[in-house]
Amino acid sequence: MIKLLRICGVLLLVCNGNAAIGQDVRRLNPQIIKVDDLDEKKLEMFQGGYVPISKEKFINDSYSRSMRDIREKALLHGSPIAVFSNESQGSKVIYDTRMREPEVARISGDNRNKNDVNNLNNIPVGTLESKPVRYVSLDDQFTVIYFHKFDSITGIYPDELSDRDKIYNGIQAGVVAKLIRQGSPAQSVVLPQDIILKMNNENINDVGAFVESSSYLRGNTVKFEILRKGQTIPVEISMKH
Repeated sequence: MIKLLRICGVLLLVCNGNAAIGQDVRRLNPQIIKVDDLDEKKLEMFQGGYVPISKEKFINDSYSRSMRDIREKALLHGSPIAVFSNESQGSKVIYDTRMREPEVARISGDNRNKNDVNNLNNIPVGTLESKPVRYVSLDDQFTVIYFHKFDSITGIYPDELSDRDKIYNGIQAGVVAKLIRQGSPAQSVVLPQDIILKMNNENINDVGAFVESSSYLRGNTVKFEILRKGQTIPVEISMKH
């Protein structure tokens, strides 16, 4: 009987815990912000203590449905803020294509074979003719970035590698230091645009890995392996600030 009561108590705690989690998810109301300049807004977000944790592009075929999708994905990521911009894809031309009436092909050679049906030069040939009839606007393309609040104890606020970073440096993993907080341990040691490859000998593949590794930092120093102007160098910061 006592064992049964204990089991019921555990189940009750689990159910209450799940209910609380569900309420937290429902209480999260992501803020969706439309901007003209994503890079400018991203810098503002870094300064406010946020880092991008996911980015996507998709075609906006319905604005209301797109807003609903962004909100659902923000909830999925646990992101309090989603920032997006739209880019016009221009328009396309709609053509009316039809077959012109066949014309008797030009007869080559002498006239002896002009009635020969086996002579390919005598077979009437039609031609396709296309004319533009109207223009239609293409759906805009949305670029969305989802942000997390991040209290960086090193003072480093990173971003994902761009395609240019990957191609220019011949790498596929790492993060770019975009902002170094004034007065932080990393100030003057790690520089903006440094590419962080490792932290305390752990590979840093993306922003998520940097945030997670930062939460486990212990001790008085943190060692980094960074790529600066094409050179891989080790640096060390003191956490005694």
